[in-house]
Amino acid sequence: QATGKRVMALFEGRDAAGKGGTIFVVRQYLNPRTARNVALTKPTPTELGQWYYQRYADHFPTSGEFVTFDRSWYNRAGVEPVMGFCTPEQHEKFLDETPHFERMIVNDGIRFF
Repeated sequence: QATGKRVMALFEGRDAAGKGGTIFVVRQYLNPRTARNVALTKPTPTELGQWYYQRYADHFPTSGEFVTFDRSWYNRAGVEPVMGFCTPEQHEKFLDETPHFERMIVNDGIRFF
């Protein structure tokens, strides 16, 4: 917090893979004022009409904050195409755009794991 760094960590895995338990262990000794977890539910109709990454970017850390994501935009890479939640075109667009999106995160000074 004192350094003002912005840090975020993504946790991915199948249901019951231990993401929640790992996040708990990572955060248990952190100050809850500066560390929080984001676990997004199914997108709302409004979110479905927005830029795909918007619902995640809204939760990015501010100065001195550490944010964990219990699942992330990578759902579009694995889960959504298999379950029919995105079109092949949306999946391909995701694969093309994600490296640029993540470069923007890093270039903005967010430490990203």
